[in-house]
Amino acid sequence: MVSVHVALFEQPDSVARLAQAIGAAGGRVHTLSILRTLPDVDVVELELTVEQLSGHSVATALSAVKGVLQVAPPTGAPMLERRLTRVGGSVRWPEGWRAGR
Repeated sequence: MVSVHVALFEQPDSVARLAQAIGAAGGRVHTLSILRTLPDVDVVELELTVEQLSGHSVATALSAVKGVLQVAPPTGAPMLERRLTRVGGSVRWPEGWRAGR
């Protein structure tokens, strides 16, 4: 079993797309926790515990899911907080994305 943190744009089918990608890669979502939401930009941070896949396999499967901003191992600090610090206080959205999409 492996845990990963995922930051993604919050949309009605976001969690379903994550579970579908994990299932298609041969894994099973064991638990899913919402760590925090950022309502101003419609971004949510989740922690997934996945069975039957390695951390690398989970990251590979989730990186192809539309709306996923980041996949990382759990470290204790919120991912987007680290990201904001790393890029000088502003979020750099992936090419083609904008806040609130």
